[in-house]
Amino acid sequence: MKKNICIMLLMAVLASFSMMAQDKMIEVPASRIPHLAQQSLKAYYPGVEVARVIKHKSKIKNNYEVTLADSTWIEFDKDGNWITVVPYGDAAVPPTMVDGRVATYLQDRFPGLRVVKMRRDRKNEQNQYYMLENGQEVTFDCYFKPVEATPAP
Repeated sequence: MKKNICIMLLMAVLASFSMMAQDKMIEVPASRIPHLAQQSLKAYYPGVEVARVIKHKSKIKNNYEVTLADSTWIEFDKDGNWITVVPYGDAAVPPTMVDGRVATYLQDRFPGLRVVKMRRDRKNEQNQYYMLENGQEVTFDCYFKPVEATPAP
């Protein structure tokens, strides 16, 4: 009897954790994304329309996935800070969107190569990763100092 009660209690706890972690995804109008995200889109992608916004809402996070008319995909956190930027096809991340210290380092060490993807670590949003068009990824810490660079494939 005790064993059955323990099993039922364990199943109830696991079910509650599962329900808490579920991510609700709803489509929202572009006007509902945070103001900082709206400003970023106007500054770095002027004239490019927002095609779709999906809001991820859970007890753990609230993020916005924005797809632009040119198929660029950007994820923003609840405050409007970018988490991931993935331009479509052969396009690159707008150079002005890359932090100046990072841009200077990349230009000095990898001249002529464009940034084709950038993301922040979900666990530690201060770490940033920049994918170059040759496939090499360069990681920076919270002080914008390079941590490591993976070799190009």
